[in-house]
Amino acid sequence: MKRIISILKFEFDLYWRPALIGIIFSVLFILHMYNLRSSSVLLEKHNVDRIYITEIIRSLYTESYILIPILSYIYAKSVSNPISTGLIKTILSYPITRKCILTIKLLLGYSVLFLAGIFPLIYSWIIYVAGYKALISVVMVYALKLLFFVSLAILISLTVNEALSSFIEVIFLLYLIENLPSLLIEFGLKELAKVVAIDGHIYFIYIALSSEDPLNILIKEKTLFSFLLYIVISMLLLYLSFIIFKKKDLD
Repeated sequence: MKRIISILKFEFDLYWRPALIGIIFSVLFILHMYNLRSSSVLLEKHNVDRIYITEIIRSLYTESYILIPILSYIYAKSVSNPISTGLIKTILSYPITRKCILTIKLLLGYSVLFLAGIFPLIYSWIIYVAGYKALISVVMVYALKLLFFVSLAILISLTVNEALSSFIEVIFLLYLIENLPSLLIEFGLKELAKVVAIDGHIYFIYIALSSEDPLNILIKEKTLFSFLLYIVISMLLLYLSFIIFKKKDLD
């Protein structure tokens, strides 16, 4: 356990300087507050939850264009760069497994990005005085979407050893995925676009939590299928990442 804590501290000190964490928190918070400015005149007590959810859905889509470069930079620096520079061999000189090292990188990056993203969501939830069901719906979707983003970023960073190339490829793929629902709609695939656009399911989760038959709503609106799809793909990406890292030649 002491060795794991030592590696965790080493990883944090090496890649997560206070200035970087401060920038991430500040940028996401300021952007989120800026996106919510248009709803200030719409607040009415009887529909606060729906206004909050509507604004959050719009805000999350906009914030993704900032979150993606941040996330890409983090994993290019913490995964691709140590491999390309040989630093990873120094870390592996500790009596610790590759699986443990990758798990630390995964959890540390995910935790910081989750907290940075969820802080403005909770702050705006307090300002709106929205219900707890609205907040739960938002947190669930954000957590799953971030898991998918992180899973893909780690896999690409492991397969593309050069940090700059990894950074560019992750940004390109995540931007493409973020805009995939719009492309599917243009091709007439509205039902598939509805499944892929996970942000839009915040509202349906909220409706389900307020319903006497939540499962029926989740199935009817394809929310359950969307969640299962994102979970399965994320787990598959992480599984492949661990397999690749385990067998990767670092010499």
